[in-house]
Amino acid sequence: MGERATQTSAARLVVRWAARVTGTLLFGLVCLIVVGEGGPPNPLKLSLVENLLTLGFVALNAGLVVAWWREGLGAGLALGGLGFFYLVQLAASGRLPGGAFPLFWVPGVLYALSARLGPRTSPAAGPEAPQARPEER
Repeated sequence: MGERATQTSAARLVVRWAARVTGTLLFGLVCLIVVGEGGPPNPLKLSLVENLLTLGFVALNAGLVVAWWREGLGAGLALGGLGFFYLVQLAASGRLPGGAFPLFWVPGVLYALSARLGPRTSPAAGPEAPQARPEER
């Protein structure tokens, strides 16, 4: 394996685990808040805006979970859900969300960067496993 490939592999590993740690911590924070509030909100008692905000936030958190196995898909779901949440909040109140909400961009961006740095290599095959030619298959 070349030096550049080794550097990219090491960078991807650091980025992937930074995304996993930050995503897990934020997901855990959300779970603690939901439990502390007595469970998830009843959508029948929420306004349309609150239901749309909840939808975006659920998509964001689903993306944080999915990204453990499918980084690109999870990143898209997390960033799309958070972007939707921000748009709804901006349209409804004229302000962007504050508090801890900007922190939720971090794991989504890191998962997207990890996915962009390249696919996982199979530990069984190894990164330098020779590929079979089409006529040999």
